[in-house]
Amino acid sequence: MIPMPPCRTMADTVSIGAAKCLRFACERHFPMKPIGTVAEVVSGGIPDTSDPAMWDGDVIRVTPKDLGRPRTIEIDDSRRQVSRQGMPGRRLLPAGAVLLSSRAPIGHLGIA
Repeated sequence: MIPMPPCRTMADTVSIGAAKCLRFACERHFPMKPIGTVAEVVSGGIPDTSDPAMWDGDVIRVTPKDLGRPRTIEIDDSRRQVSRQGMPGRRLLPAGAVLLSSRAPIGHLGIA
């Protein structure tokens, strides 16, 4: 005997139809574009962790783990701070910059 898949309920059918309508409306009004065409994409780096002079300063260094913590969307603190000495060649992002994690966990958002 071949097992039959369960029948969809009316709620399932409505939910699937609503999702298709939402996807269509979004594609129509907000076309897909490469992110680099609508925003500047930058990534950070890690100062030498074995050099204590690079750490425990006043520069907030946001990691994907910091973005994943339950709190408000605004980021005003992080687990570790970097010293000004740990910043050469690295760029500070302005207040209001949108932060998006692209490494695990992927997709967490915050606003600097």
